[in-house]
Amino acid sequence: MLRSERSLNEQEKEIIERINKSYSRGNNPNIDVNQLISCSFCDFDAEEFFSNPSPEKLANCFSESETEKYFIQVDGKKELLLTVRKMKDKWQMYTKERWDEQSLPLRKMLHEAGTSRYSIFKYGFDRFVMNDTPEGIAYCTTDGRKISSEGICELLVTFINRKKDPFFDKIKMIEKEKEEKKNKIFELLEKKYSKQTSRSDDPTDIGLQFGCTGEDCKHSCSYAIFL
Repeated sequence: MLRSERSLNEQEKEIIERINKSYSRGNNPNIDVNQLISCSFCDFDAEEFFSNPSPEKLANCFSESETEKYFIQVDGKKELLLTVRKMKDKWQMYTKERWDEQSLPLRKMLHEAGTSRYSIFKYGFDRFVMNDTPEGIAYCTTDGRKISSEGICELLVTFINRKKDPFFDKIKMIEKEKEEKKNKIFELLEKKYSKQTSRSDDPTDIGLQFGCTGEDCKHSCSYAIFL
């Protein structure tokens, strides 16, 4: 579960290659596997933890994710965090964000702790890191700010209790609808890409004509809706 950053294994390379192939006609993300570093991302079993919240319980509520993977893309001095998700048995690009400001203090903290083994986990919109220490597992934010094991437990319990509020039930419903819409858009785009070859004269295909990637898109294309 906790591990050092490393080069991609064969399964991860295959995932990236499939994502690259899913975009055609010059709209290919062109993700170079040689620029990628794999870092551990774990699923967090909130229900299991909440049944008897404690630092000991928390340490046993993580498992290496089979449906979401985190990669760091190194491009010169710039670092990007790429996340990919498995949606309906197909791996898709999910997010792409700057990572420099997070990775530098995180690596400094890991160096001071004398370890390179860590894993990222997420609850709601917040990401956290757990790492090895001589005293056991420690926790921090992704920018290296340390949190005690008791502190992370209190924080997670607070988040979980908030999600039990009816207001958050409504938010979860909205998020679910957005996720379903996002999956539908992925399916439509994939079908469209598979049917088209080198033609780009479709006036409705504005995102493809401009070569949009979802970043800083000013063309109101469908791709920019969900990235």
